[in-house]
Amino acid sequence: MACILVITEDMEKRRAWRQLFVHAGYAVMDARHRQEGMHYIQTHIIDLVVLEVLLSTPQEVAPLHTLRTEAPTIRLLVLVDHDVLGQRDGGLLAQLSGADRVLQLPVAHAVLLAAVRELLAMPQTEGCGTGCCAGWGGGGLRRRHWHL
Repeated sequence: MACILVITEDMEKRRAWRQLFVHAGYAVMDARHRQEGMHYIQTHIIDLVVLEVLLSTPQEVAPLHTLRTEAPTIRLLVLVDHDVLGQRDGGLLAQLSGADRVLQLPVAHAVLLAAVRELLAMPQTEGCGTGCCAGWGGGGLRRRHWHL
């Protein structure tokens, strides 16, 4: 069973998205903020992170780079506020490009679930031996990863 980590400060969204993903048959963890999310990523096998980004400030999107550096094999679905994408800020969009998929909020549950299913359906391997994840953190846990 795939494990999804939902990271958003909004308690109502965490509950709704958790319920959506659990009902669809996924294991779900949730975090109130990125620091808590990074702790889960370092201590659990996570297949997909659903991360909400509300502001277009560098402080808000900088953790995307950290996530990609610390956990390059985890799929990342970023949900951004409509104002963020509406700005067409080249720097912001470049930072968001580290995401496997970006969806604009508000997003219909059917669209969100379809994006999750699409990302999780990508072929994955475990311990491929290519060296792509050599030395990648996590207290000896084997990490699943994708080759595109």
